[in-house]
Amino acid sequence: MLDLYTVLSHNRDSGGGQVSERAWQEALKQLMADVDDLVDQFVQLIVTDTAYAQSTIPMAELRAVDREGFEVLIGFLRDPEAHAAALEQFASALGTRRAHGGIPVGSLVAAIRHDFNILWLALRDPKYGLPAEVLVQHGQLVWEAVEIYSMHVHTHYSDARLAAEVSNREVSFQRLAALFDGNPPTHADYARIARDLRLSEGSNFQLVAIDRDQLFLAKQAVSRCVASKTFGFEIAHQAVLFWATDARAEDALPGEETAALSVFRVGVAPLARGLAELRKASMTAREVLTDIPVDVSGVYTPLDRWRTLAHHRLASSGCDPRSIVMRRLERATPLERDRIVNTARIYLETGSLLETAKQEYCHRNTVINRIETFALLTSIDLRQPQGAALGLLALVDTESPAVSGRGGSHA
Repeated sequence: MLDLYTVLSHNRDSGGGQVSERAWQEALKQLMADVDDLVDQFVQLIVTDTAYAQSTIPMAELRAVDREGFEVLIGFLRDPEAHAAALEQFASALGTRRAHGGIPVGSLVAAIRHDFNILWLALRDPKYGLPAEVLVQHGQLVWEAVEIYSMHVHTHYSDARLAAEVSNREVSFQRLAALFDGNPPTHADYARIARDLRLSEGSNFQLVAIDRDQLFLAKQAVSRCVASKTFGFEIAHQAVLFWATDARAEDALPGEETAALSVFRVGVAPLARGLAELRKASMTAREVLTDIPVDVSGVYTPLDRWRTLAHHRLASSGCDPRSIVMRRLERATPLERDRIVNTARIYLETGSLLETAKQEYCHRNTVINRIETFALLTSIDLRQPQGAALGLLALVDTESPAVSGRGGSHA
């Protein structure tokens, strides 16, 4: 830049250069007086850009900022050494301001291009009386202004966007932590979480639990098939993934999301109606995930896993249904016990006396006798709803096909 200034100073000191410089300075002086015309041209172009038209930046501010920009640019062209710092400062502030205003970088670049196109076309206007050789002689200075202006706008725009992204990630983490960890949020907390995450507090949300090391890939898979933003949060060795949805089903994922997640081990919570239900949904989905064998992939709802969930909960409290039932059957001989248990298991799986007799190669009355013997020894009548439920928990294989999830497979 200093070399350029030296050249320009040398040109001003020479005879022909002095004439050229006077013409240049006079044209810039007139251009400065016409700066509002330049701003009008800029506004006519910028309003066609959707990003600016739909932004929250008032038109008065756009005009004022662009006017200042033209004044700084013209000042630099009149005296680069005296106005270089002002040009850098304005460009830096503009980049930061537009980043905070949410203007996409493509729209910002287009606006910069508009400024210099307008300025260059104005300098070529015959009304300012600049000979072609004078424009050529000072053209390098114009490109120097372009370089300084663009570089500082881009640098500070990028820095501001990066800082904003880091800040947004920190805020998102804090809000998600408040949503899922620690004490339950208050009503005011939910309103703050919704605002900062840009969510509607009353929306429906779909939430799933996955293994922590699968969060990134699962989030990518879901993001490709849902319209809303997806949020992920790690909790111990697990993670939850949720998004706003228009779905109305209580505990099933739509087919597309199920297909996208079927390669992972996934626990699905019933639909959360509002942010306030996400914490409960997280607990449910994580409980389902814990219940799924580690070598199994697929999408499982609480209805898919209700038997094993109930069995494990009872067993963990010292009330293992299988142990209780089998102890009551100890009064039968081992052979008789095996026959009774096998018959009871098939009956619970099929719900049919005839089908049970067919699979057992015996008469229907034999099946009835064995079920009655089971009731006599255990006080559990498998033909009654409560007895059937307890029998399912105690006797039927918890990993039978009847309880497998959608899209699941054994590894």
